[in-house]
Amino acid sequence: MADRQGKGKKTAYIKYLLHIAIIAGVVVAAISYLDWQEVIEALRLFDMIFLTPILIISTLYVFLKAVRFIPLMRPVTDLPANVIFRGFVAGTAVTIIPGGVAARAGLMRQVGVPIANSTGPVILSSMLDQIAFVLGALVSAIWFEPARTPAMFLGAIILAVVLAYSLQSSRRWITLAVLWVSTKLNFQAHLSQFRRAWRMVATPRILSITFIMTLVCVLMQVIMLDFSLKGVGLVVSYPILFLAYILPALIGRNTAIPGGFGITEAGMLGFLALTADIDLNLGAAAVAIFRVTTVFLHVILGAVFYVFAWRGEDEQVHSSIHMKGMELE
Repeated sequence: MADRQGKGKKTAYIKYLLHIAIIAGVVVAAISYLDWQEVIEALRLFDMIFLTPILIISTLYVFLKAVRFIPLMRPVTDLPANVIFRGFVAGTAVTIIPGGVAARAGLMRQVGVPIANSTGPVILSSMLDQIAFVLGALVSAIWFEPARTPAMFLGAIILAVVLAYSLQSSRRWITLAVLWVSTKLNFQAHLSQFRRAWRMVATPRILSITFIMTLVCVLMQVIMLDFSLKGVGLVVSYPILFLAYILPALIGRNTAIPGGFGITEAGMLGFLALTADIDLNLGAAAVAIFRVTTVFLHVILGAVFYVFAWRGEDEQVHSSIHMKGMELE
């Protein structure tokens, strides 16, 4: 009885924390991205014929990432695909907050997937985006000289990580450090559960399928940036658009600033002005449209799904864990 009450309290805490996180995500997005004077000025300059395809592609972008999450979750649960899909989209409202992607594990917990099981797919989903950005930055160094310094820096970091984990002594030290922390936090069983779940998810087949989807998502963002620029009368080649999206987005995603606000916009505008010699006022309008119709729209879409399409504990399904002996909470 006491154990059941304890689980009930934990479920209630998760639900309330998710409510707070969703609200916080919407508030942060509104404060960061709704400078009404800037948006109105951008809309005044914008050719509305491009707005509809941008909104459609932006929505499909979120839906494709939700579809990508299904094969990542499949090894650890047999939840219906539509539940995983709706849970992912609902969690989009929180991703603008640093660490907000963890809310998706909380959403999966509401339908019976232990957090230690869903953490692997959640982390891998975010890592796929990061890998695509890093590879894009490294490839960009081939034909864009200013990108070579940051690309070399990224390459050095990647090489250091690979070497650290390939050497038995350093790998053993890292493992011992992780085990020591998990012991202090009483997370040994959860860590073991997470490691088993990770091995089931990070397979060549799943990684190849989901990485192709990730590349399509990147292409969709570049197309939206293209339409945003064309909406104010600017035409820029796709290689430059690719770099204008990849490099600032990579920097913005790796800062503690919600959504990379300010850094990403300034990076895009500066890069476009430097490489394509665009008008700064028109470029600023295009970047404002792009960011509002991607980041802010995604937060609103996630909030709508959370309120109207996600029933939490009331979902009429329950996860059947594929991994025997991993039902730990």
